Amino acid sequence: MGQLEDDCFTSWLLRKPEREFFGYLLGFAEEILNQNELLAKQSGFFLDSDFNQAENIHGLITKSSRQLVKTRKMLIHGVSEPGINPEHRTSFLSIVHRLADIESHIESTSYKLMLKQTPLPDYVSGILLQMMGKTLETNRKLCELIGLFKTDLGGVLDEAHNISVLEDEIDVLRRSVLRNIVNDDLFTQPQLLFTVTGILDSLEEVSDKAESCSYMLESVASGYLP
Repeated sequence: MGQLEDDCFTSWLLRKPEREFFGYLLGFAEEILNQNELLAKQSGFFLDSDFNQAENIHGLITKSSRQLVKTRKMLIHGVSEPGINPEHRTSFLSIVHRLADIESHIESTSYKLMLKQTPLPDYVSGILLQMMGKTLETNRKLCELIGLFKTDLGGVLDEAHNISVLEDEIDVLRRSVLRNIVNDDLFTQPQLLFTVTGILDSLEEVSDKAESCSYMLESVASGYLP
């Protein structure tokens, strides 16, 4: 799992068990990022109408979800360690659960991609690819944010805003494609409309939960700073 290097600034602000917790938390976030990268590959195959490859990637995502459940349980158990400040335990648990929400929506998006194996209009495919790219960037930045707990706590406050900016951009993309879908005769098919809006909604939820997690990390970091 991910590890964080100690530095002279934060080593005295966080207890050793808390520093270890954030190291494991980073590993959890990196596993979720890897899953997000698999989702991006699956989306590419789906949009190229290579549904067999998309199905294979979906299987890998499902398998990784089972492993992430084990990691989440380990982190929840770690929050109860004696060296963790009791005042921070509730916040730590909330962060773990919010990361788990991100994973859940990644898996949900993957599942919805396989519901109706039909080529999509170019404008929908283009927006979906843009949203996917920005979602990946959101989760990369979330990993960087967690890493700052051992390198620059003050930087957590500065960088959390970047995730909010990306989430806003993803929401704008989602709303723009939904406006176009309303006027597209292809989407008079209820099942196709349900499937595509479900994919877009689940993907937007990934970034929304990442933004929520960044707010929690920002709050925790501010509590440590003198």
